[in-house]
Amino acid sequence: MQSLMGETTAVAHGGNPRVKALPPQDRAASLPRKMPIPRKMPIPENS
Repeated sequence: MQSLMGETTAVAHGGNPRVKALPPQDRAASLPRKMPIPRKMPIPENS
């Protein structure tokens, strides 16, 4: 496939160029994270 005007594939297809411009550690930190699971969580017993 040929992209127009030298754009990167993600930008040409409507991706977010800001996410691509961030370093890997910042890119991962900018994503929404789920709540961490507490270690002392009661495990439900299926009986």
